Amino acid sequence: MKSIQVGNTVLDISKFEAGDGKGTHIDSGTTLAYLPGPIFDPVRQLILTSQPNLSIQLVEDFYECFHFNKSIDESFPTVTFGFENSLELNVYPHDYLLPVENQSYCLRWQDNQKWNSDLIVLGDLVLANKLVLYDLENQVLGLSTALQPLD
Repeated sequence: MKSIQVGNTVLDISKFEAGDGKGTHIDSGTTLAYLPGPIFDPVRQLILTSQPNLSIQLVEDFYECFHFNKSIDESFPTVTFGFENSLELNVYPHDYLLPVENQSYCLRWQDNQKWNSDLIVLGDLVLANKLVLYDLENQVLGLSTALQPLD
């Protein structure tokens, strides 16, 4: 991964590019997305402060949740993960905010620092409604959101 953009704000993630215990893992076997603290904190802050007066509650000592009675897709920013060769993965609010009861939502992303890791792990919820193509022989990853209907 080369960049992360939250709405119109591009974050510097250069120190988390591939290397000793760093880099990005696309893992459809993992449910959530995990970001290192220095990336998670500003992403979280930009998402949650996009709507003033949110009352955040910690649920099960793990999930940050809030009540919201408007359209989340119209109210919260899109997050764009940028990869090599201009490949982009757009993650919409309905992808990163989990609806729970009574118009409440929880952030589906977590701080990877809890596990002392500098890895970026993009799990299944980030990949929802996307076609992921793995070319293991050539070490290439492709993403598509334009799926054609089957005849």
